[in-house]
Amino acid sequence: MSEKLFQFTNETDDDEYLILNRDYIHVHSCGVSNSLKGHTFSRDNGTPDYMLNFIVEGSFVYNNDSAGTSKHYKAEKGTVIIYKPNEPQMFSGLNHKATRYWIHFLGYGAEELLSNCNLDKKRFYEVSNIKPIEQIFLKIINEMQSANEYKFIKCNSYLLDLLSEIARLVHNNSSANGQIVKQLSPAINTINTCYQKNIDIEDLASRCLMSKYHFIRSFKALTGLTPYAYLTNVRISAAKDLLKSTNIKIGSIADSVGIPDQLYFSKLFKKHTGLTPSEYRKKK
Repeated sequence: MSEKLFQFTNETDDDEYLILNRDYIHVHSCGVSNSLKGHTFSRDNGTPDYMLNFIVEGSFVYNNDSAGTSKHYKAEKGTVIIYKPNEPQMFSGLNHKATRYWIHFLGYGAEELLSNCNLDKKRFYEVSNIKPIEQIFLKIINEMQSANEYKFIKCNSYLLDLLSEIARLVHNNSSANGQIVKQLSPAINTINTCYQKNIDIEDLASRCLMSKYHFIRSFKALTGLTPYAYLTNVRISAAKDLLKSTNIKIGSIADSVGIPDQLYFSKLFKKHTGLTPSEYRKKK
């Protein structure tokens, strides 16, 4: 199997997975693969994260049970396949150049997001229009190739778009939860891209055409967090990326992620990660 691979880290150990899992949602890796006919890919113990596949050309056969081998599913163009953490994975191409996009993600909010999108009850889902999903995958891949130091946050934002678009297409707009994801997307995207600014909850609510209190209730129902708590998570995640990838002073990092009080930033960072910013940087 030839794999075109784009990911943040070439190797991820158990400690790194534990750190990434403290984020609400985090894209670990993403890419596109062409499989030769008859070539089988297998992981008996799966992966520590979620893996989502999307078939755009040809067809594959996938395992369809927890044991990994006794039942099989023919996945055609337009099929979405979602493996949960540690589930056995097995699939093989049925055509030459059968093509799939794939993404690995994790985070303590991943399970709830999939549930709210009604994408947690089975492994296989079908969509008739592949273009919107393929376009989001390409955005993620392009962002991961970029030199933008904030690409992690952007990719996490695109993941929300990906799941909501899949939910919309799978459920033909009939899913209430899928509609909530779509309605809240302006606020979620604003937080993910403008977290360094002073973000007002009432402004976010107005972007979603909701009252402040209805917005807060809907946001928490979708993400499990209040808008402010979600914003804090995004800011801490951005700070972690800067601590790992740059030598910028901690005070400057605090200011750049929208928390100008360095002492408060340090306390908040330790509350979320169990480490001070200095300790976290030393572990990079």
